[in-house]
Amino acid sequence: MYKVRLSLKKLCALVFFALVPLVFLISFLGFPAYALPVASDELIGDVRVESFVWTDGVDRQSRQFQGKLTQPIRGNKAYLWMQLQGSAALLSRLQSSAKGSMPIRHEWYKYQSDAIAAESPDSLDLAVDLSVGKKEALQKLAFEVDAKGTFRWRVWSGKQQLTPGWWRVDLVYVSGNPVLCPTAENKAKACKFLIEVKR
Repeated sequence: MYKVRLSLKKLCALVFFALVPLVFLISFLGFPAYALPVASDELIGDVRVESFVWTDGVDRQSRQFQGKLTQPIRGNKAYLWMQLQGSAALLSRLQSSAKGSMPIRHEWYKYQSDAIAAESPDSLDLAVDLSVGKKEALQKLAFEVDAKGTFRWRVWSGKQQLTPGWWRVDLVYVSGNPVLCPTAENKAKACKFLIEVKR
C-alpha cells in the first residue's frame, strides 16, 4: 500500500513539473489559452462613424439631417443621425441581402435614477436606401469602393416621445457586440451617444 501511495505522489509530481513549464511557455509566447467565437458580423469589416448629429428631423429622400439640436434639448422629439463608412466586405454583405439591411442597429436607453432601461426607437432606419433599384444603388456603392476603397451611407433612428432626463444610444452589431469608436487617446471604445432632455 505504501508503494502505491508513493507511486501516486511521484506521478502527481511528474505531471505538475511537466505542466508548469508548458503553462509558462504559453504565457510567455502570448498564445491564448482559448479562442472566443467571433460573430460573423464582426468579420465583415470595420464600421466607422465619420460624423453624427442630434437633429429634430431627417429628410428621407436625401437622407440628410435637418435642424441640429444642442444639449440639453427642449422638446420630446430627437433623432440620432450619423454618416458611417463601410468596407468592401460589407458591400458584399449588402449585395447578398434582399432588403439591403446593415448588420448594425441603434439601441436606445433611458437613465432612471440609478438604473437604465432599454427603449425601442419610434423611428429606425439603418438600411441603405435601395428604393431607386437595388442593382443601380449597389452599382453606385461599388463604384465608390473601387475609387476610395470604402463606401459611405447615412443612418438614423429617433424617439418622438422623449421624457426628461438622460438618454443614451448605443451603436451595436446585430449580434449585440458594440461597434468601436476611436478615442482622443487613439484607443477604441464602444460607440455610445448621450443626450439630456429638459422641459
